[in-house]
Amino acid sequence: MFRFANIQSDNFINDLELLCDNHFQPNAFLKQRMKSLSLMSFAAMTNSDSLFLSLDYTIRCASVALDFVKGLAIRDGRADEEKFQNILCSSLFAHVGIIRGILPEDHDPSFLISPQKMKEIPNSETDSALWRYYAERSALYVEQNLSQHKTSNLDVIERAIRNTDFTKRVNDSEINDVGRITRACQIIALFSSSDFNSHIVKIYLSAKEGNILNRFRLYELEDFRNGFKQYFWDHLFSGISDTISVLEVTDSGFQKIAKLYTRL
Repeated sequence: MFRFANIQSDNFINDLELLCDNHFQPNAFLKQRMKSLSLMSFAAMTNSDSLFLSLDYTIRCASVALDFVKGLAIRDGRADEEKFQNILCSSLFAHVGIIRGILPEDHDPSFLISPQKMKEIPNSETDSALWRYYAERSALYVEQNLSQHKTSNLDVIERAIRNTDFTKRVNDSEINDVGRITRACQIIALFSSSDFNSHIVKIYLSAKEGNILNRFRLYELEDFRNGFKQYFWDHLFSGISDTISVLEVTDSGFQKIAKLYTRL
């Protein structure tokens, strides 16, 4: 598993370098900074014992984000460095809040779930027990740790991350463009996965432990297996259609979207 994770991260870094060389060549510092932030995210996510919100899923989401940035550059004929940083950072750090002990305020068995509010999590449970709170915790992590990396618009990234949990409904007035894109990347990474059926089980078990099965209204594993695809069409597809159109501009993005439609 560890070796496979290393291959995944190495492949991602290679794709990141290629994207920077092809579309952000004048700014060598940007490539180095985004590589450092990527490795920072991956190092943190190796500590997650959540079945679903894992290093594997984080790399998949970040890979979709790379394809999206590449698609934008091809479609618009120019590369936007600020948007690149915001979108990729939002995808890289969207899940770190699931990890117990990631914030300095965490003291086992009590963990910060919002400013000045703690929750006890028994040692018998995995990090998935924090699912209800991981988006807020991830935003707090970004606030505490990314300012030293001179990443622009931390408030944009934090706001985006707070709306990336696709199991929660969001108000259009509360989510920004980067949040819509990042949220879509989470969904597309899941539904375009080659091991989609095993991911359904991982989501179910993680959601059950996080006490959020009521968001799906699917409470038994068999019902979850049978109803999850319909949940996508009823609640998720409308929010990702614009992102799909950009991804389809690239070869790798097109392949991911083809897999998504095959799964569904």
